[in-house]
Amino acid sequence: MSIALSVRQKLIAIVIMVSIGYAGFGAYAIYNLAKMSSAADDASQLSALTTQVKNIEVALLKFERTMSIVTTGSLPQVRNTLANIQQTTGAGFDIKANLVGERGTQYLNQSQAILPNYIEALGQQLTQLEALGLDEESGALRELNQSAQVLEEQFSTLASFAASFKEVRNQEKNFLAYRDEDHRSSLFEAINQLKNNVNNIGFGDVFNPFIQTYEDALTPVIDRAMTIKSQQVALAKLSHDFTESMDQSADYLQGTLLTQAQQRSKQTAQQARNSLIIACLLLAAFIGFVLIGVMRSLNQNLSSVLKMLTQVAHGKLTSQRFQVKTNKPDEFQQLSIASYQMSNELHQLVGHLLSSNQHLIVTADELDTGIQTIVTGSQRIRDRSHTLAASTEEISATADTVRNMTQAVESGAQLAYESASHGAKTMEQAMTSIGDVADSIQQTNNRVDRLGALSKEIDVVIELIVGVAEQTSLLALNAAIEAARAGEAGRGFAVVADEVKALSEQTVKASGDITSKVENIQRETQAVIEAMVHSLSKVEQSKDQGENAVTTIHQIEKNTLDAMKNSQEISQAIQEVALTTTQMAQDMDIIAQEIKENHFATESIQSANDNIHQQTKQLAKQIQGFELS
Repeated sequence: MSIALSVRQKLIAIVIMVSIGYAGFGAYAIYNLAKMSSAADDASQLSALTTQVKNIEVALLKFERTMSIVTTGSLPQVRNTLANIQQTTGAGFDIKANLVGERGTQYLNQSQAILPNYIEALGQQLTQLEALGLDEESGALRELNQSAQVLEEQFSTLASFAASFKEVRNQEKNFLAYRDEDHRSSLFEAINQLKNNVNNIGFGDVFNPFIQTYEDALTPVIDRAMTIKSQQVALAKLSHDFTESMDQSADYLQGTLLTQAQQRSKQTAQQARNSLIIACLLLAAFIGFVLIGVMRSLNQNLSSVLKMLTQVAHGKLTSQRFQVKTNKPDEFQQLSIASYQMSNELHQLVGHLLSSNQHLIVTADELDTGIQTIVTGSQRIRDRSHTLAASTEEISATADTVRNMTQAVESGAQLAYESASHGAKTMEQAMTSIGDVADSIQQTNNRVDRLGALSKEIDVVIELIVGVAEQTSLLALNAAIEAARAGEAGRGFAVVADEVKALSEQTVKASGDITSKVENIQRETQAVIEAMVHSLSKVEQSKDQGENAVTTIHQIEKNTLDAMKNSQEISQAIQEVALTTTQMAQDMDIIAQEIKENHFATESIQSANDNIHQQTKQLAKQIQGFELS
């Protein structure tokens, strides 16, 4: 049983098939897009996890480097950084076993297990460094330096003890630098050598308490330094293990899993593209086959209609009627009926056109006169708009020139402001340097004063030595007298007395030389003090002049800044004028273009009117070719 379909039904069937095909394409595309989105989400999550792993590793390594150069001032910030790292890593890694797999989970769990111990070791290391002292004025080092300073002051007048204690301090610095058993032993040997020197001369009762205080302050320093050394070894191992584990995790996540996710996404996209291309080709072939069948049916049905239309085309208009054989004609039968009706209507239309054509010719002549007037007026308006547009462009160009000059002034003001700012900073640095020089001169002056006082103490010691030498000379004289009284038995004693007397005379002479040199030192010291006082006065004067210069430069900086701001305001105002004139020029160009288009439209109307004249003539000839029956 065959099914007869109308053309409309056939077209509807084709549209339905195309819609079903595109719906299938859409569903399949959505399915593949979902797969691609899933693969992209996996890649994004793996990338985020890799970034988290690398960021934690970089943050901890950076913190470890920062901790090696931490100071007292930066200690709170370093502790806050460690607390932030601990808070960030407290939640651990966002591990999804179905995403990273068994191997990735193992790597991440291994890194996550090492991480708390590593952070705890960093915190303990920071605590020990703080307890030891981040500089010479903090922690255990502060107490050690204070006790060492007291001991240095005690040994200041005794060169031998001062040299021995200087060796102790050198060994102390070596130990703090290397922090091992060999340098600790060398430090204790130097301390024992100092004690032996003090005890051998007989000053143990005086200096041993100070040495013991130094040792008491040194003990916690040694203990903490050795603890820090051992912690550094353990921390280095933890750092190596953590870095190796994190690198393995990052390499596996980025080099293996992320690459696989990206490949899955590419494969899904390629598969979807190939499938859609094949489906499109199949659908196009099927639709083409159906359309060919429909076109053949249409060609057969149109042949009868074309026969009648050919007669109409040759001017043979009839008033016949089409005989319909069925009660439900299809579209082409309806087209035949409509064609015969059209022939009848054309028969009536041609008769009507014969009378209307004459009226159209008269109307076209009147329209041609009006069009000529419009063309002339639009030409005058177009010429004037061109003149106005040119003037507006000249104004815009002038505004641009003024704006460029203002911008040049603004650039000069900016350079002047930057130069003034740089000069102010340079003068402030110079003032700081002058202040440092003044402080250094003052400290040197104080030390020279102290040197003068010490040289005066040398005079007292020399006077004591001279007194002792004179007493020794008197004792030698008395011994010589007693030896003379003893006769032959006291001759050897007399020789000793003469030697003692000669020694005392040499001592008095040497004391006189020392006194002379000390007086020269005191005179030179006084001259140095006077020169330093004069230099300090000059430095203070330079400092005052520098402060005045800084004030002047700041005023220049403020004036140039005001000038720059004024230039910016002027430039902005000129820019607004330029924009306004540019907009005016553009508007005038648009107006001129519209006038030009109106002129062209008017000319087109005139041309169309001429065509109407020609067409009315041709229409009259063509109407004469119709056969009305």
